[in-house]
Amino acid sequence: KGNNTMRSIELINSASQTIASGGKIALGNVNIKNCHGAFSYNGTDTITLVQSGIYQVIIKSNVVSTVADQTVGYAIAYNGTVSTIANTGAVITDVGGVSTLTLSKQVKICGNNPISLTLVNSGTASTTYQNVIVDIFRMD
Repeated sequence: KGNNTMRSIELINSASQTIASGGKIALGNVNIKNCHGAFSYNGTDTITLVQSGIYQVIIKSNVVSTVADQTVGYAIAYNGTVSTIANTGAVITDVGGVSTLTLSKQVKICGNNPISLTLVNSGTASTTYQNVIVDIFRMD
């Protein structure tokens, strides 16, 4: 089926953003776009994978605590439902402490069943996110 692995899209948001617990994280600007027709992006916070296949989703971000002993993190929401297994997190003890979190998850689309992906703050309080990078690779 052609190339082994192809980056379909890379989104980068270098702006600092403070997001309430459960709120959507802005994904930023399209940096790389290949494999036309495999996805759509609403320009702010939602990527929709529209073509059958297996995709590797890799997300990396600096996460800054806004309160002491804060549980910080993010999770992928599939079609609006926050996943309990596609998430990452850490506890930061100091206000303003920084942790770099990475999440990698495979997503499989069968037939004509698009999946919309959003990134949400899964932490316990408002959290500041910096340098959010989302890479999606088509694996087949």
